[in-house]
Amino acid sequence: IMAGYRGRFFIRKRVWRCGGYAEVELYPVFQPPGRRRGRCRPTRECQARLNERDAENRIRRLVLANFGEADLEVDLTYAGEESVEGALRDMTKFIRKLRKEYKKAGAELRYVYIWEQGKKSQKVHFHLILNAGVLSRDEVEALWGHGHANSRRLRLDETGLAGLTEYLTKKSRRKQRK
Repeated sequence: IMAGYRGRFFIRKRVWRCGGYAEVELYPVFQPPGRRRGRCRPTRECQARLNERDAENRIRRLVLANFGEADLEVDLTYAGEESVEGALRDMTKFIRKLRKEYKKAGAELRYVYIWEQGKKSQKVHFHLILNAGVLSRDEVEALWGHGHANSRRLRLDETGLAGLTEYLTKKSRRKQRK
């Protein structure tokens, strides 16, 4: 507690349950004595940092709640140059193909993907996490058809998949440092 502070002070706690993991966030709340705190508007850069952090947390919780060790991480790249719009169209078609195959097998497709452009080459590529069990890794890679596809099983550590989601959201942190 701050020395000389006479207002109301308490710790607020938020708990998220994501699959087999629980995430707890503790933060202090200070309230001046005798009156409610006025509304404040954070600066644009401060709000942008908060939004990026919240987006990273949302992705991490989404992945922890929906994916496990049996699932796949797939990296999809192009053999040549491709525009961002064309690449996103190709990804939509790829997801449509996957959904069709999963539906044939009577399973539900769960996926998360993030696209990014290479720093030097400016080539568009995708990072995809999807639930496995219906298609083998080779079958998933064969469905891509626009260049290289590399898949691997997810590896859980003591933080679950937090390391992977941190890697996937590196683009937003790179923007913040500039």
